[in-house]
Amino acid sequence: LILLFFASASISEGKKPYIESVSVETNSRDVIISAMLKNGLTRDIIEAINSGLTTTFNFHLELKSERFFWFDMDVLSRTIKHSVKYNPVLKEYTFISQDDRGENSRVTQDFGLVTQWMQTLNHIHLIPLSILEPERRYYIRIKAEMESSSLLIPLTRLLFFVSFGNHQLSKLPSS
Repeated sequence: LILLFFASASISEGKKPYIESVSVETNSRDVIISAMLKNGLTRDIIEAINSGLTTTFNFHLELKSERFFWFDMDVLSRTIKHSVKYNPVLKEYTFISQDDRGENSRVTQDFGLVTQWMQTLNHIHLIPLSILEPERRYYIRIKAEMESSSLLIPLTRLLFFVSFGNHQLSKLPSS
């Protein structure tokens, strides 16, 4: 059971965005990850969303295997896109979560709910356990960036994190 504590979206001027509440678990088949982006919504981003601009958070996930005396091995690289578009006529937000495995969309009029969806990775099935070697050590790196279809700032992509957050996987069960 994964417990995530959802905070309401904060207008975080001056606070640096970061990823927290990272949870890595395994079930009988997969490695499953959950995480939350904090301080990702600035006043400018909220204004862009509420003006109707499509705004996207890209979550980059990397699974790596440690190797001594050599560079760590890339096992998996995956990007999950969370996008939101506001329709001022209907006064509703359309949220889309998209990755290499498909796309899901939801519609709400609740801005607090859409900010939760935008900033949360919830029970992402990262990789089948059958691909991993039980005796190896693995870790997960998470990075997030924001893009908007038309921001009034010179860069349309804003990199939130220069460095990745590393999160160790506990010892994997043997097959």
